[in-house]
Amino acid sequence: IREAEVALVGIPYDGAVTYRSGARKGPQAAREASDSIESYCPKLQRDMEDHRFVDCGDLDIERAVQGSSSGQELVTKLEEQLTSMAATTPVIGIGGDHLVAYPLIHRVLQKYPNLHILHIDAHADLRKDWEGEPFNHATVMGRVLDAMGPDSKLIQWGIRSGLREEFDLIRNDPRITLLQRSSTLEDVLSHLPSSQ
Repeated sequence: IREAEVALVGIPYDGAVTYRSGARKGPQAAREASDSIESYCPKLQRDMEDHRFVDCGDLDIERAVQGSSSGQELVTKLEEQLTSMAATTPVIGIGGDHLVAYPLIHRVLQKYPNLHILHIDAHADLRKDWEGEPFNHATVMGRVLDAMGPDSKLIQWGIRSGLREEFDLIRNDPRITLLQRSSTLEDVLSHLPSSQ
């Protein structure tokens, strides 16, 4: 893992969904689908084979869930597993329901407190809680916002629905930018800091 530029890790969890399960099958499905695609991108003129990455397998969801009485305990256990798996290597997580993004983003925010996040979704996911649980698929960006510093940005694209309170938060928190669903990729990129 130390020689790898990026570590891939599966997070096959969908215990925070409120409508339909199945997202836990995502990591394995993504791996199976990747077997039938070429590694070279002619548009970018880049080949994945030129990079060193490692698939670390899946986090131990059963161990994380066992004894967890809240979503916060669950994400804390997932964060501990991520830290022990790849302390310095950048990690790409494959989920899983929306909640699995939290330990990954929280880990990055600890190193980069001024992080800009592009959230592409149909829902804002900024609720304070879901039936009393603050860590849920419908609250995950709210918890990310709680962890963000004053100079961080949350750019949301594709949002079509949410609670009144979520849209009030979007209007009143200067860290949040809500893009029109019809925005182009160029519009989106204009809100992100230049890497040059």
